Amino acid sequence: NVMFLQILFAILIVGILVLILYLVARMLKPIFVLTQATSEIKKGNLDVSVEQKGSDELSVLSESFNSMVGSIRSSTIKQDELTKKLEVANEELKYKDRLKDEFINIAAHELKTPIQPILGLTEILYSQVKDVKQRELLEVTIRNAKRLQRLTNDILDVAKIESKSLGLNKEQFNLNRVILDVIKDYRNLFEKSDAKLIYKNKDKDVVIEADKARLTQVISNLLSNSVKFTNEGTISITVQNKQNQEVIVSIKDAGTGIDPEILPRLFTKFVTKSTSGTGLGLFISKSIIEAHGGKMWAENNANGDKGAKFTFSLPLTNSI
Repeated sequence: NVMFLQILFAILIVGILVLILYLVARMLKPIFVLTQATSEIKKGNLDVSVEQKGSDELSVLSESFNSMVGSIRSSTIKQDELTKKLEVANEELKYKDRLKDEFINIAAHELKTPIQPILGLTEILYSQVKDVKQRELLEVTIRNAKRLQRLTNDILDVAKIESKSLGLNKEQFNLNRVILDVIKDYRNLFEKSDAKLIYKNKDKDVVIEADKARLTQVISNLLSNSVKFTNEGTISITVQNKQNQEVIVSIKDAGTGIDPEILPRLFTKFVTKSTSGTGLGLFISKSIIEAHGGKMWAENNANGDKGAKFTFSLPLTNSI
């Protein structure tokens, strides 16, 4: 009897263990299935779903899981459709932008072609005419022809900058010589105004390697701005040699200063408070300096002084 009871007890224990293992397996299987489905989603497969049986907690969890996957799938489809639409719209914008650049380039070239002979012939006529009234009319023509010439040149420069085709013809030259030449070009303007020009360090030669014509354009743009906004006071030009590594050129004026509203975007296109400018000069100047590996910045004068200071730096080739 004792042996019979022991055998019966052993069978009961084994049965209980089998039942426990069955219940555990039944509970773990849905969790395992959910784990596998989650791994598939992680891989980017959103077509998975978990089979639902019964109404217990795991079935409710499986239903929520399937609902979540469906929502993700729907959102992904919508996002893909939106991405495709954005890609198409982006390509259309790029195409229209190319058409705009081509049109501007062609228009600027077509404008530039007749300007030079008009300007040249008008200047010849001006040199031969003696009548004061006629000379005044010719002066108006020459002045506006030069303004149109500058505008077309600026438009062409912007087109080159934006298409990354602004070429540089670098050569070694004396920077101070270039600055002095630009100052000579503006001598008549200074003689007619109450502003005074001071050029510091003009006796020290600094040799740099750069595009001479482009650098002349930059200095001329900056000096032109200073003269335009300075009715009286001093405009000073300073050249500094920083440890034979870079040269820093500053043009400081006593004008109206830079409006704080436009200061953060001063070097972007078409930013100007002046009615006589296009707002392209500073954008072009900064782009030219950066193409040389330099930097350009601007700031209002400190300590309550009127005016502003424009500064640019360039890598230095050699100092004599």
